[in-house]
Amino acid sequence: MNKRKNFPKCEKCGKTLSRKVHSVTKKPLRFCINHRQMTEEHKKNIGLGGKGRVFSEEHRKKMSISVAKIWKERRKLEDLTKKKEYYRAVRRITKRQKVEVLENYRKEGYELDHITPIIEGYRRQIDPKIVGDISNLRYIAASENRKLGTQQQKKWRIY
Repeated sequence: MNKRKNFPKCEKCGKTLSRKVHSVTKKPLRFCINHRQMTEEHKKNIGLGGKGRVFSEEHRKKMSISVAKIWKERRKLEDLTKKKEYYRAVRRITKRQKVEVLENYRKEGYELDHITPIIEGYRRQIDPKIVGDISNLRYIAASENRKLGTQQQKKWRIY
């Protein structure tokens, strides 16, 4: 049984076509690949891989904006990676410190706090060894530490 029974035939050679409509234009196909009618512009661009396409000014602007957005996102990711590396370095150094000597060590409801916040160390490019050092550490009440997060951000931006 011929599965292509209902498919159209090429008007020039009579060959049965592989589909009924064009995949992009959705117009009924009339010719096989060997007999399709192409415009001169299409013939010229066929081997250029899109290099010979003519884009409107509006399309060019959209493309340049999207490329700029992509590069901006890549820079953000690179910065994020550097930031994560900085945080890891500070935490590694902090873990090596002898925090047992600090006041309020192991008291209920107290947390270890960096006097100079890690984020400020990163922003000001302070060596992680300084930010993670025992001289920059203290134990404070957890509730106070939560409040400090937002207050310190405002304070540090002034300087």
